[in-house]
Amino acid sequence: MKKFLAALLAAGILSTVIPVAAQAADSSTPSTDYTQVQDNNDNQDVPDDTENSDNMENPDDTDTPDNTENPDGTENPDDTENPDDTENPDGTETPGDTENPDDIENPDDTETPDDAEDPDDPEKPEFPGLEMTEHRVYIKGKGDLVRPGGQLTRAEAAQIMYSLLEYEPELTGSKTFPDVKETAWYGKQVLALAEMGVINGSGDGTFRPDKPIKRNEFVQILTQFFDTKGEEIPAANFPDVNQNGWDAPAINYAAAKGWISGSPDGTFRPNSYITRAEAITVVNKALGREPDIEKLKSDGYALVFLDLSYSHWAYGQIMEAALEHIHHEDGGWMDYTVPEAEHKPGNYLIGGELYQVDSSGHWVRNKTDGVLKFDNNGRYTTGNATLDKQLTAMVKTYTKEGDSNLNNFKRLYNELSKWPYRAGSYLGVGAQDGQTGWEDTMALEMLRNRKGNCYRYAGLCTYLARKMGFQATGISGQVNVQGRGFVLHGWVEINLGGQIYICDPQQQKVWPRENLFMRKYSEFTAARRYRVKNIIKK
Repeated sequence: MKKFLAALLAAGILSTVIPVAAQAADSSTPSTDYTQVQDNNDNQDVPDDTENSDNMENPDDTDTPDNTENPDGTENPDDTENPDDTENPDGTETPGDTENPDDIENPDDTETPDDAEDPDDPEKPEFPGLEMTEHRVYIKGKGDLVRPGGQLTRAEAAQIMYSLLEYEPELTGSKTFPDVKETAWYGKQVLALAEMGVINGSGDGTFRPDKPIKRNEFVQILTQFFDTKGEEIPAANFPDVNQNGWDAPAINYAAAKGWISGSPDGTFRPNSYITRAEAITVVNKALGREPDIEKLKSDGYALVFLDLSYSHWAYGQIMEAALEHIHHEDGGWMDYTVPEAEHKPGNYLIGGELYQVDSSGHWVRNKTDGVLKFDNNGRYTTGNATLDKQLTAMVKTYTKEGDSNLNNFKRLYNELSKWPYRAGSYLGVGAQDGQTGWEDTMALEMLRNRKGNCYRYAGLCTYLARKMGFQATGISGQVNVQGRGFVLHGWVEINLGGQIYICDPQQQKVWPRENLFMRKYSEFTAARRYRVKNIIKK
């Protein structure tokens, strides 16, 4: 890999950067008709091996940009800038409109500084190129999310390039930007690349680190690390790329080398913002790095980012960038290491789904923890796809992500206890007292009708509690209230660290002033008693 010479300081090159984060969470409010929940494409366990890597983008990735976060997980404190470029999202600009955005100078029109060193001078200092041999990790995401469809920012793009340098260059202080502090998470990276001549900032002298980077800008930055002048490069066959434009040489080079091939309609859309997944794919191709998708598949895939399904078109490319691995010369992987989750061991509600980090610090998959079962995607599952979808819809509607699981369970319990009571058939004549294994059937009936008897309340409450990570079980027994005698009844028990608590949403509806949420049996007086097969619960 060739070294960067000080003569690169003379090049007035693009000042853009790319974010490699994750797609923004879905902020839409799910329907309260829990029987009409649509399929979630991320629930597919089998990945689509026909990745759209050549097209640089997933046509379904229409996420709006999320303000720049450090791809290494450090939040950008200045994350308040809104992009001011509002091009046609379809990227159908005419070739004449592909002028250099942001007043970035055309590198070909930049005059050589008076103090530029002779490129033939053997004494001149060298700058690092990109590491081509070692498959270095350069993407870490944030909060165990990578937001593959999110737009990359200029600061994030600088972070990616800097993390791939052969060695860290020393800052001389020769380049500064009024909106870039060296102490910022991206400060050293931006200033170093500016001193190398790889980026130059905008026409007003600023760098605008939080601004999303465009496709042509990202390709322009990447090509600065390669010798683009030693061979004849044909014009790329993109109808929306102006061959007289400032970005044409870089786009032509990237297309000739196979880094890019455009969109399905044959266009490149140079002025559209590049996504994180697209940027990672282009970088991997430029460095000659290929994911070993067969090894990942044979191992059951690696769960690193909760918003990246195994079927995502860029799953393999993102794993190539995110997993520490040892590779063969032919590109296959000998071994790889799955990083620990940023979350500590415990149960977490994320995007309406329950995930668990085990004691080793990794997201669990295909695991059973008491009554909780987690699938290959790491999500809690009831084993019934219909029930799973309806529970997720209800959870998204009535919970607050980021709050504790207990508080969210209380929200769900309060909502359930408002639903109308309707007397219905019991679980089975002669088998109600002590019967087990009825919760899923009763939960589905309660979701379908939005009203029911005590068993339906208890069945749904059981699964809502499990969805929040609690070891919950539906209990069929008898209750005696206000000395009226024991009658058949269903409620919920929750085992929390060996202590049993009860939740009784149907009785909560009947006796709204009485607290029947997470109560110990010992807290009840003679006015309320529960028993199973004539044994009083204490």
